[in-house]
Amino acid sequence: MVPLSCITNPDSTHSLYDQIVLTVEATDMGSLPRASTCLVEIQVEDVNDHRPQLHFEPSKLTAYALVPENEAPGRLVAVFTAHDADSGENGRVTCRLVDTSGAGIHSGSGSGPTELSFGSTETSSSCLYLFLFPGFFSLSFCLLFFPITTRAQTCSYKLTTAAMFDREVTPTIFVWILCSDHGQPPHHVTGSVLVRIQDVNDEAPNFGRHHSYFTVNEATAVGDALFTVNATDRDEGE
Repeated sequence: MVPLSCITNPDSTHSLYDQIVLTVEATDMGSLPRASTCLVEIQVEDVNDHRPQLHFEPSKLTAYALVPENEAPGRLVAVFTAHDADSGENGRVTCRLVDTSGAGIHSGSGSGPTELSFGSTETSSSCLYLFLFPGFFSLSFCLLFFPITTRAQTCSYKLTTAAMFDREVTPTIFVWILCSDHGQPPHHVTGSVLVRIQDVNDEAPNFGRHHSYFTVNEATAVGDALFTVNATDRDEGE
């Protein structure tokens, strides 16, 4: 009897092969050797040793997450794929919106567009998010019309707006996404999308005082300053 030994790491083997078929040959030592062969089928059993991965699609696309204020809900913000190299339930990934801050909205200011930022952070299986993201965005499955170059189980999501936004109230919003596989224990990864609300000219100038009273001396020379008034506008830029 000759034992068969594995010369590669089984963990990496399953990522490439679910099943391995070997041909084993036995030869006697006679003067006219005779040989026989048999097939050996090896099923590589998966363990949950991979974490979900998040990628924007198409991967070469670079854009800004800009959402005009006062626009009706349903605007597409981002498209991404989630995949896991494990198989079965270990590789099945689901994603949902979460709020890691407790509020979900970060007020901010600044000129110019804000670049789309998507980061992924690995978390332990004991990490749970208790605050659901308020109903400003919606996450749903979608179909992609370009190839996905991965062997792993892959699902595609689109992030869309679910509310109208007022830039003067919330200039920027962080959207947090939690993706988990269904292994035991599960692995998690989080991603964040930074969305900037794009200004439209929806605010009228506002005077600090709607009525002012001034007195002018009759000896005032032509060209002298008589009074000043101040007006502000909550919109940005021009």
